[in-house]
Amino acid sequence: MSGIERSVDKLGRIVLPIKYREKLGIKTDDKVIISLEKGMITVSPAEGVCALCGAEITESCRLRVCRTCIKRIKEEA
Repeated sequence: MSGIERSVDKLGRIVLPIKYREKLGIKTDDKVIISLEKGMITVSPAEGVCALCGAEITESCRLRVCRTCIKRIKEEA
């Protein structure tokens, strides 16, 4: 595995390298999804991902909630 080594500060923060942010189109104040899978932390742009379950959203949606989560919310209401 290759990458860029960074230190974690006292508050648990790291700086995402600019070349990675540019490749992913992440700009200042953009939201990202941070997930833990198979012992690895992944960071990805939040756009196009359901804010509740993390599933990919293919249709345009202002609330960032997938159809499955909307259906579950309606069933529970």
